[in-house]
Amino acid sequence: MPAPSPSTRKARTCPYCKREFRRHEHLQRHVRLHTKEKPYACACGETFARRDLLKRHRGLVHGGLEPSPSPHGDTRSPQVGVASPAQSHGKVTAGPPSVTPHRGDPFVYYPLSAQPGDSASFIPTEAATGGDEPTINTIQDSTVLYPATSELYPPLEEFSEFINSMGLALDLDSPLNLGGLLPEHDPPPDTTHRVSRNISSAPITRADPDEDQIESPNRAQMPTLLPIPLNPWIQAAVYIPLLKITESQRANIVQDLEPFQHLLSGFTLPSRESMTRFLNAYFDGVYLHLPFIHCASFNPEKNPLELVLAMAATGAQYRYEHRKGRTLYHASKIIFHEKQKARHALSNNHESTAALNTTGAHSSSSNTTDDLRCLLNLIIYATWQQDVELVRDACDMQSILVRLLRDSGLVEERSTTTDISSLDWQTWLQLESDRRVKLFSFAFLNLQSIAYNLPPIFLSSEINLRLPCTCDEWRTVDQSHWKQVRQSIHQDQSLFQDALSFLLEDQNDTHDASLQPTPSPTASLLLIHGLLQRILLSRQASMSRTVPQVDIFTNALRRWTSRWQLAPESSLDPLNPNGPIPFTSTALLGLAYARLELDLGPARMLKTRNPREIAQGLLRSPSIERGPHLLPALLHATHALSIPVKLGVEYVSRSQAFVWSIQHALCGLEFAVLLDKWLKAIGRSMDEKPLEEHEQRILDWIRRVVEEGRSSVEDEDTMPEALNCNRLAFFVVRLWARIMRGNAQWPFVDVIGQSLELYAEALDTIHPVS
Repeated sequence: MPAPSPSTRKARTCPYCKREFRRHEHLQRHVRLHTKEKPYACACGETFARRDLLKRHRGLVHGGLEPSPSPHGDTRSPQVGVASPAQSHGKVTAGPPSVTPHRGDPFVYYPLSAQPGDSASFIPTEAATGGDEPTINTIQDSTVLYPATSELYPPLEEFSEFINSMGLALDLDSPLNLGGLLPEHDPPPDTTHRVSRNISSAPITRADPDEDQIESPNRAQMPTLLPIPLNPWIQAAVYIPLLKITESQRANIVQDLEPFQHLLSGFTLPSRESMTRFLNAYFDGVYLHLPFIHCASFNPEKNPLELVLAMAATGAQYRYEHRKGRTLYHASKIIFHEKQKARHALSNNHESTAALNTTGAHSSSSNTTDDLRCLLNLIIYATWQQDVELVRDACDMQSILVRLLRDSGLVEERSTTTDISSLDWQTWLQLESDRRVKLFSFAFLNLQSIAYNLPPIFLSSEINLRLPCTCDEWRTVDQSHWKQVRQSIHQDQSLFQDALSFLLEDQNDTHDASLQPTPSPTASLLLIHGLLQRILLSRQASMSRTVPQVDIFTNALRRWTSRWQLAPESSLDPLNPNGPIPFTSTALLGLAYARLELDLGPARMLKTRNPREIAQGLLRSPSIERGPHLLPALLHATHALSIPVKLGVEYVSRSQAFVWSIQHALCGLEFAVLLDKWLKAIGRSMDEKPLEEHEQRILDWIRRVVEEGRSSVEDEDTMPEALNCNRLAFFVVRLWARIMRGNAQWPFVDVIGQSLELYAEALDTIHPVS
């Protein structure tokens, strides 16, 4: 196929962040996130970003009619949730009936019917994968859930918007599409026209010729076909320089090992080919999830010996060479501690020691940043092993890491920030690398708290560095490349505390733009960790089972989502060519919603590494009650399961293409338990309390995901004709167990898989297959 012209490639590219979209209407909707434009106005004075929101406003506030302008010039719409005198006598005028949400609930129910007793009701919604035109849905005696915000926005639509704004549409026959909640796609004009996106491909679709156009200098030339993304820096996102250890480099490493050989009984440095394989595996694995070592400039000869060995140990884990990984880990740990002792003695005695004088050619470059890098890599390796001794090592090294972090300086003053324009690339890179290792140390320590339900050892309030730079800047390879990228960057990242405050505090349109985080995947990942830690601390400090001020956290998660969507690299595709961080961040977003509703607390006994104890703990965890507050968590939990099911349960289980790191395994564990608890609650109460519309839709969605997942499992028995809620709960847990069982890279993931399998067996004992 001939390459498209430059104008074709820019057809659906955001002019602000250069992100590309599959459909023109997705681009329109995205651009309004940048411009804050609200082009659709009601006669009462309210304005909206989308036509469907305007029509919904008219339906709920004005009874479906276009109001006349106020004769007194008052353009304010009636206050949502406040009943008029006419409503109090059973008549509907302007505004929905009065509803008092329960304490801490950010959602309220509003009837869909325009008149009491009417059987027909409507959900005007934007075409989630089409244009702005709404669709009409007829539902008998239904209600729909709306957030208690200024713009009435159903969480079902909010979630589908979240998915579709990334260019990944829900299936046509998804239960979330039933009844017209989400309209059907326009069929592609020619299914043979596909474009390669490095790993995946996407069908080309035509834009609606009547849809609104974004003003652009090249508007007349804007074609109707999806461009092939040929941005060279997007290609660089997946390019990992192939490191090659030469014989002379290996000889230098062996020479550096000599002063410590008496402490390394029986240790022999792996061959040149093995070291090459392990270091490349490190950049294929850890780096993609925790980019705190600059890949393009990494040179083994210019880094401390213990850091190179720690990186090789984790790389060996990724190549399933566990014995070599273990020996490299122990060698790195011994050398690290020996150097720490030597430095401590030197600082106390003000005299050199033999150990410090013989650390090799790189002793002069050893500094706190290198120590942090080495220690963080050692903790990453040890934390997710099944060996209890290694887990204890990780806990012991936590305290050293936190001490080094505090000693290194964790605060950047806004007024004293270095002028980046006066720096050269190497100096800037050193400053950025120093920030990143500290920020990602916070993220990883927080992940340990998430896994083991322990009080955080390192608080988010202690750190106030600038968030990591954008992906394009971090990928620069030399001075000229860096200067070229810097020309398009008009504002540096905000400080971590300013960005957290932006998410957590009440905001308005006049909020200082300099305090808002610049959209980037790494910034989003760190901020979601900050929010998760606040949720954990809030729950642990509460005497009740609920999270205090849950509405504050819910609004913060919505703001986080809006910033995540603005990053050009953001995608819900697990095979995203730009790397896994955006996708991993959304898994943690779902975990945050789940933790607002479900407190596994002491029941999460992952620190035991004993699958039977973990399963028993999950069985003893408290049940949950049905309610609208569960909807966001349920949507994310179901969507998380649908992704590996779409990829193929057997494929994911055997290749582990979906689960790297522990983030997805930890989230999958809690998603499985959440759906299990909710399905049981539905089964217990549906006879006395009929299903709400949103509950029915999610139940149908779960059923379809389970059916598809079971059909892809080779040794699964024949599917029963009908699955009740208890059986659905069993199969949800069993699918997650199947996805994570047999992970040979990280034993911790396999422990979670075994635990869920035992948990599913216990559920099967309670509710056996009929």
